[in-house]
Amino acid sequence: MKLALVGTGRWAQNIIASLPPGVELTAVVSSRADIGALLVPPQRLYRDITDLPLDDLDGIIIANKASGHGGAAFNVWWHKPKMPLFIEKPFPFRYFNGKPEHDEPLLLVDHTQLFNEHLLSVK
Repeated sequence: MKLALVGTGRWAQNIIASLPPGVELTAVVSSRADIGALLVPPQRLYRDITDLPLDDLDGIIIANKASGHGGAAFNVWWHKPKMPLFIEKPFPFRYFNGKPEHDEPLLLVDHTQLFNEHLLSVK
């Protein structure tokens, strides 16, 4: 499974450390000047999410600033509507009611410290 990572802050580093065997992080989107030196092949650095090779990816992890989550997700879905996303933070509070329809893309949201009634109602 080939994934891209959007964001390279503290939570992004935690997510990278917890990726299971068989998951390959092939693309990283970051504006940090020092991040290129930390990448290892086949990881490739992209400065803008619009440059990601979406057809070569199986999913995207969005772990940038919370204020940028909606823009990142909608940008991906505009170009590839069924792309699976994992979003680290409370994305659904504004943009998504937590109940996907059968035809919508897969959306996983990580809530580390927050309660969301919509996600609990899906159970």
